[in-house]
Amino acid sequence: MALLTFQGASAKEACFLFINGEKEGQEFAIDQLIRPIISTHIHPIKPVPAEGITSRQEELECLFEVSLVYSEKTLNMSLDTKRTESKISGFASSGNSFPDNIRETILTILFHNFSASSKKLICSQNADLFLEECPQFLKTLLIHQYNPDKDFSESSSQAVTVLAEELQTLIQEHQGLEFIGMAGSFQEDQILDQGPLLLKKYEANLAMVFHLEGDIIPSKSSMWKALASINVTLNAFKEKEGSFIKLGSFDIKPERIPVRTFQKKKSFREKHYGRAARKLIKKWSETELNQYLE
Repeated sequence: MALLTFQGASAKEACFLFINGEKEGQEFAIDQLIRPIISTHIHPIKPVPAEGITSRQEELECLFEVSLVYSEKTLNMSLDTKRTESKISGFASSGNSFPDNIRETILTILFHNFSASSKKLICSQNADLFLEECPQFLKTLLIHQYNPDKDFSESSSQAVTVLAEELQTLIQEHQGLEFIGMAGSFQEDQILDQGPLLLKKYEANLAMVFHLEGDIIPSKSSMWKALASINVTLNAFKEKEGSFIKLGSFDIKPERIPVRTFQKKKSFREKHYGRAARKLIKKWSETELNQYLE
């Protein structure tokens, strides 16, 4: 939530920045979060002398004044300016933890005063905050999670390819998502450990991890010798404070197809897992998938 008011004034020289209400031990970090945003995108900021400023300077020079008030779970920030070219007065609150709460509140207050190019850059660099003012096009990275079953993982590459291509298409067609790329195949512990680094490497802010399970079992039917089945689980992750955080899961209803023979060869399993995957994507509910992707 943010309230903003703007009034004309006249001053183009560098301004002083004062921040009040910081928690002990966070003073420097908070200054280093707020100062670059204002100086880069709004107005030049100059350092306050060690001895402070005189009352005359306070009356004549332009100032940015930021006040922080903490409640049990919320940070409330207010900002006011004096003798700046455009008067800025705003308030915003955040329930995020430090330092995201500082980033969110200062960006929310100042957003409508940013230039078009600054808005684009701010939204790109702070996509993890999901700022209301930014278009929410999540940069989505697709990752395949290995099945620990060696027999299945060694004979399911065709199924993985089929499903990866279809999931890529769904992501590309979804209005709120931007497909960044396919990172490859990883074991579950590797994904949890390396997930944040993969998101950073690909400049993505959402990971869509898909996991396959399948089996080919003999059938007692007089017409079919076996049944091949495959099912898929989707898990969405984001990075937060260096950890890979799961946002939600979606299990796609398993698909089963009849097979006229039953063999244990890798090529046989590869072929029929691929068939099952192609049938699965024809029958899965795109409506349910799109609702999950929301």
